[in-house]
Amino acid sequence: MRILHVIQELNVGGAERVVLALVRGSRAAGHPVAVAAAPGAFANDLGAALFPVPLVRRRLSRLPLAVRAVARACRNFRPDLVHAHNPVMAAAASGATRRGRRPRGLATIQGVPDEDYARAARVLRLAGLPVVACGPGVAAALVEH
Repeated sequence: MRILHVIQELNVGGAERVVLALVRGSRAAGHPVAVAAAPGAFANDLGAALFPVPLVRRRLSRLPLAVRAVARACRNFRPDLVHAHNPVMAAAASGATRRGRRPRGLATIQGVPDEDYARAARVLRLAGLPVVACGPGVAAALVEH
């Protein structure tokens, strides 16, 4: 299975460490893997193709640029699965994958600041990707909002 991970950037952080572990584990199991992200401290540790994605952060005017970058990565890498990490990249992956239908997609949410759960839940509903929460607290907060 060809897997494309989509994350905002590859600087040092919890979600980024999860992506590194998933990339390594998938490669060890024989799956081709690539990452779409803005470069950062972990970029050289990937051992996988890196497709550049512009930083969006909270500037939603930059989201179309991220959607185009993820779509370009999908055209070039041709994944069977697009795995987005956290809400903004779920929105970008949704736009690039016809809401996770082609290629298949999903979003993993490691957590967001408490004051952002309502916004995150709204973005995830609009993205339409299946969501995996990394723990019961994250799941409960998303369901609540």
